[in-house]
Amino acid sequence: MKFRYILLLLLALVLAYVYYRNYYAPQQGTTTDPARTEVGQDADGSVASDNAGTDEEIAASDASLEENAVTDTTERLKLPGVTDIEIVEAYKYLNEMRSNPPAYSEIVDFDLSEVQARDSLSWNTILAAVAQTKANDMANRNYFGHVNPEGYGINFYIVDAGYKLEKDWLDNKRDNNFESLAAGYRSGKDAVIGLVNDDGIPTGEEGSGHRMHLLGIDDWNKKMKDIGIGHAYNPDSNYKHYWVFVIARHKW
Repeated sequence: MKFRYILLLLLALVLAYVYYRNYYAPQQGTTTDPARTEVGQDADGSVASDNAGTDEEIAASDASLEENAVTDTTERLKLPGVTDIEIVEAYKYLNEMRSNPPAYSEIVDFDLSEVQARDSLSWNTILAAVAQTKANDMANRNYFGHVNPEGYGINFYIVDAGYKLEKDWLDNKRDNNFESLAAGYRSGKDAVIGLVNDDGIPTGEEGSGHRMHLLGIDDWNKKMKDIGIGHAYNPDSNYKHYWVFVIARHKW
């Protein structure tokens, strides 16, 4: 009889051990860390910015719309009608860079030692509305370029919104003299860095227009005074994040 009880006890212990292993013990080799990508980069490390006259495709990083809401309670720069913290950061960071470009050479990964400091750009609500509308349009209709599917460039929309430009700049509805585009960057800071880097193209050569535009390097762009920035996110679009920098001035 004792022997039977011992067998039953051993069997109960075995069953209890199996139950514990299956339902409570930590499993080995069954979990992996999610893939990590840098801000503004896809898993393959690619990023992109639009070059003047060309559209370069890039892979976009994934992010939620909630990331762009202002949730920090600390005091920060506020822009009229702007709730996207990344737009605020892009504006602030660009003006900081304009005040001392050489100091940002290492960050941008391009020699800015010869670039002169420029005054801060003033936030303009009209240009901001134009930039945001363009960003939304690209994200919603899944395209990336200076000319929209209807064949209109940013000059037309700037004037249409009430910001006066020279009439000569409206001769061609496709004209763009004031817009820089970037896509795939989750943060405003990285969008600015990507545009100023401009694929490492030497300043003054074809394709370096974004750097000259944002930092006011040449005679044309150093006269610009006003800025509006737009940022849109659509997880179902090719690049997910779309950035529009409209930098202009009224009188010439």
